[in-house]
Amino acid sequence: MRRLIAFGVLVCLLGAGAAAARVDRPGGSDARCKIVKKKVHGKVRKVRVCKKKPPPAPRPIARITATIKLEGLVYDALFSDGSLWVRVDGNNSSLGDLVERIDPSTNAVVARIPVGEGYGIAAGEGAIWAPNNDTNTLSRINPASNAVTATFPLPVTGPHAVTTAAGSVWVGSDGPPDLAGSVTRVDPAGGAVLADIRLPGANGALDMAATADAVWVEAQATMVRVDPVSNKFTATITTGTTFVCGGMVSEPSAVWVAGGALNCGGGVDLARIDPGSNNIVADVRIQRQAAEDVALGLGAVWAVTSGKPTYLGRIDQTSNAVTGTMTLGSRPNARMAVGGGAVWVASAGEVIRLEPTG
Repeated sequence: MRRLIAFGVLVCLLGAGAAAARVDRPGGSDARCKIVKKKVHGKVRKVRVCKKKPPPAPRPIARITATIKLEGLVYDALFSDGSLWVRVDGNNSSLGDLVERIDPSTNAVVARIPVGEGYGIAAGEGAIWAPNNDTNTLSRINPASNAVTATFPLPVTGPHAVTTAAGSVWVGSDGPPDLAGSVTRVDPAGGAVLADIRLPGANGALDMAATADAVWVEAQATMVRVDPVSNKFTATITTGTTFVCGGMVSEPSAVWVAGGALNCGGGVDLARIDPGSNNIVADVRIQRQAAEDVALGLGAVWAVTSGKPTYLGRIDQTSNAVTGTMTLGSRPNARMAVGGGAVWVASAGEVIRLEPTG
């Protein structure tokens, strides 16, 4: 009996030793090993060589779930009224400039609405708004009928940017050659011009966004803050030494401005402006590239870059840290929106739908 017990203890000890030997072998449990012949000090010997396994690839921040054909070059995109709205130049399809509406439940284009030549698009005050720089007008689109229900004349040259705030539509323009652009405040019901605010210097408006108490204008290398109570600009913020012409978006605690380096040099990568202090408090770079456009939603800031390849980046709204990136191939001049549980990135001829993976 004692011999059986002793034998059992010995077997256990040997087993434990063998297990320990397996764990403690050079290279560790995550290594792949093989025996190879090598010449060591002039003699051929068998040598055990271990190759450590590469770390697992990081999980993508999103996956492409749909690709939707558009009619031309993309100028702007937004998500509103349960749909994605994209402004495109459809001249290659002989359709002229359009606002295309995409149903996220089917990933299909459900309306193509003719508008004039232009770049910006905005939602608010019960409509979709599109400024037209060929006729110096503003188109009001009814989301219920998918039709232009009014076209308002503007007292400006080259309207490009548009946003809604304080019960009004705000349109940013280039201005005549060698003259400053302006921000025009328009009554959404009848199109009356309520104010026309000249921008400082010789800057034209390229994009706009709004917070609760301000309208923010991207005027090339300067950000301009406009007070909707006094209809005057109350602050100017220098974003860089060269033109800035990427997209922008706002939330209560921040205004995010993309540099758009591919087109205009870019004085910033992705700048965060604090509306409380009117200062740039962070400048975020995604894979050593400047951002082309930026959007908010699904618990994060999302941006597409202007380089090759194009990257999609996810940024934490509190720490301003980039929490993940993925490549999207080459998508110059990409514009983006977030809504319907997805991130949408539109570029020449198509828009892709990306579902975040957590």
